[in-house]
Amino acid sequence: MIARLALAAALAATAAIGTAEAGDPWFPGKQSMDSYYTADGLSLKLIGNRVLFMDGSQTSFGRDGRVLHQQSETDPGLPGRYIFRPYGMVCITYDRGDSRCDTFVRTVGDMVMLTGNGERRKIKGVVRRAEEN
Repeated sequence: MIARLALAAALAATAAIGTAEAGDPWFPGKQSMDSYYTADGLSLKLIGNRVLFMDGSQTSFGRDGRVLHQQSETDPGLPGRYIFRPYGMVCITYDRGDSRCDTFVRTVGDMVMLTGNGERRKIKGVVRRAEEN
């Protein structure tokens, strides 16, 4: 019983500290049960598709390296260019000049986007873009 309590306490401490696998970078918001996508794996999942977020916003990744983030389907959106980086990171430079990098992880069967400030945004789904059909 004492051994089980010690193990439980050690696991809880590890989760709270946020220990990563040796050699893995640690991104804000990453939790111990998260696993990274490879750049190739993430590009296969996202290119030519739309990422649907729980808040109704969506981001489309064109085959030409262009990206469009929309708050809703009727929003004209924020266009830019994207590039995939290691550990599931996608960096976007918007046409208006600003940029951001977000990290996609898998966690307990779900896809989650970690923003640069550590916000966890659960992905509702990834669907094929209508114009790509």
